[in-house]
Amino acid sequence: MLRLAVLPIIALAMDPSLPLAKLVLWPLVLLYGGSVAPAPGGGGAVEYAFKFAFTDVMTPAVLGGALVWWRFYTFYLYLVFGAFGAGGTALRALRDEPRARPAVGASATA
Repeated sequence: MLRLAVLPIIALAMDPSLPLAKLVLWPLVLLYGGSVAPAPGGGGAVEYAFKFAFTDVMTPAVLGGALVWWRFYTFYLYLVFGAFGAGGTALRALRDEPRARPAVGASATA
């Protein structure tokens, strides 16, 4: 729900006269439509669809700012959180794993 509320919050803060219905419906389509795009993260398809969907709704200044901040809050911020989570998990697994070190000069068949 928070991911769907990001665009209305950003866009309405920039221009309170925007229609709320389009600001709620289109992010739902763009978020789930971007997940089926063949390139990682939508590969520009989400940005193009955003421009296509909101060109008649927002002025160019509001459209550009809303797109940048909406993508940051709905995609790039999750990449940063995921990197820290995955890195922390990998480091914890490496730290907790017991390692047996063979003695120097000892043979494997002894």
